[in-house]
Amino acid sequence: MRTVYDSPLPALKHLKVKTAGSPSSRVADLEDALSWVSPSLETLSMEQS
Repeated sequence: MRTVYDSPLPALKHLKVKTAGSPSSRVADLEDALSWVSPSLETLSMEQS
């Protein structure tokens, strides 16, 4: 049996994420995870340092 959890930030509309050396092939995985964390996102800004 699998436990289903509610998203932790359901009302968040704008998010800026800074990553440190994350390979670009993982960007899609990060976007998928963030869409679950905050399903109401209108804008997502990602910056790689």
